[in-house]
Amino acid sequence: GAIYAMTGDWASWGKNCQQGTDLALAELTKRPSAQKLELVLEDSPNAKPINAISAFRKLADTDHVKYILGPMSPEEYAAVAPLADRSGIPLFPFVSSRIVIPAAMFMWMDPETESLRIADYVAQRHHSVAILSSNQEWESQVGQTFKTRLLEKGVAVPIIEEPPFDASDIRTQVTKIKQQKFDAVFVTSYLLFSKYMKALHEASVNVPIYSIEIDASAVQSAGGTAEGLTFIRPANPDAKFQQAFHSKWNANPDIPASQC
Repeated sequence: GAIYAMTGDWASWGKNCQQGTDLALAELTKRPSAQKLELVLEDSPNAKPINAISAFRKLADTDHVKYILGPMSPEEYAAVAPLADRSGIPLFPFVSSRIVIPAAMFMWMDPETESLRIADYVAQRHHSVAILSSNQEWESQVGQTFKTRLLEKGVAVPIIEEPPFDASDIRTQVTKIKQQKFDAVFVTSYLLFSKYMKALHEASVNVPIYSIEIDASAVQSAGGTAEGLTFIRPANPDAKFQQAFHSKWNANPDIPASQC
């Protein structure tokens, strides 16, 4: 089974997951000793916990799957983890979480690891950094870890903003940071990325901007306001995977196709 967000704000990630999974299944079934594998994919629109729960129950109770790939957000995982624990169905979530159960194997880099790496990079270049984050578990963890690391290295963090990850307007947060003194901005939020970039541009915040992992769809949604951004991303998949993906889908793999 698979719980992917195929519709809504996470749809580009869900599509990449589905494409990566289909590629893997196609390669596995070519093997001489291959077992018959069937993928039952359930959509979890907008990566909402209530949708993930519905998808899990169908996969477990109706389809009787042996394993479940996904879900894709920390909130979804937190919602279905107790169900997986009770049912004994192994989960392979494409997230990282502080909630650990015996039945889960995480397929994503720990957010603190990423935060520390980019914090060390930024600390070598700046004296004061403002942070724009959100209240989503993963994004907040990134922001708080980044802040702690900068402070340890003697870099000032005058402000960190964590509005709701589904906020429709974040101009207030950008206005608040403009009242502070800083020589760089770190955007931890993928979910609010395009809104932050556009608001920073409109507010004429002309300092270097850094971010955590983003994909092509996030850059496109931000338009020209993402130009000049410095960000971290997982290592590119190897050439063989990229060639196989492009051959099957006539497109280049994006985050998180290779993990899926």
